[in-house]
Amino acid sequence: MPFELDTAQYKPPPKPKSKAKKSKTKANGRGPSFDNCLAKVSSYMIQHPAFRALNASSVRVLLMCLVKHDNAKWHMRQDEKGRYVWTFTYADGKQYCGLSNGAFSEAIQRLEKVGFLIRTMPGGLKGANGIASHYSISEGWKSWKPEQENKPSENIKKARAALLEKSEANS
Repeated sequence: MPFELDTAQYKPPPKPKSKAKKSKTKANGRGPSFDNCLAKVSSYMIQHPAFRALNASSVRVLLMCLVKHDNAKWHMRQDEKGRYVWTFTYADGKQYCGLSNGAFSEAIQRLEKVGFLIRTMPGGLKGANGIASHYSISEGWKSWKPEQENKPSENIKKARAALLEKSEANS
């Protein structure tokens, strides 16, 4: 007589105890969120006059842009010209950089002016939904030169000359 299994009394074997959950963040800093990501900044960039011309808010935004750039590279998000692009909203500026809307806007404008960022697609309100601007990293900062110091205007020169003449006349 063949062996018969009584299915009413059968219990499946116990499941093995679960191991500790493994972090989803990879060794290179990429993961499901930006919490543990790294920004690659070369010493050449840090020593360049363009980087030194940035204020603290602009540096924070630039570091986050570098992280977002690497993330876009990882996910192959490109525009039609082959540049890696990402969105950066006011909410992102507040969440990741701790900046107000005004400070974030000024930081983005400064980074565009100095040549670290390019706005590849302008955002704004279109219909009832807002569309975020798309940005990409630029190499324009490498050729950036500081602006010349403001020279005194003609009126200031005339006023100084008149003051000098007056002081000489009194002497």
